[in-house]
Amino acid sequence: MRFDCPIYTYDFILEAAGVILDDQEEDDAGTGAARVSAPVIDTGALETYPTDALQRRLQEVLEAEDYETAAKIRDELKNREGKS
Repeated sequence: MRFDCPIYTYDFILEAAGVILDDQEEDDAGTGAARVSAPVIDTGALETYPTDALQRRLQEVLEAEDYETAAKIRDELKNREGKS
């Protein structure tokens, strides 16, 4: 995604991973590739995610500027640090 290379996969794999594609006819480069938005995270089940996965998700939602979800993930990470 960083290099605007096409990614070939099946829809059911993207759905299982929680990835939502923005339907765009053309992107800025004019290649016609669809852009991938931030992954959908079930914020009600954050405690089921491993810590390293939460840290990766936090970076992803911050890049997508989804600050509400980022705050929930941050709070979960702080709760885990307090319990350690």
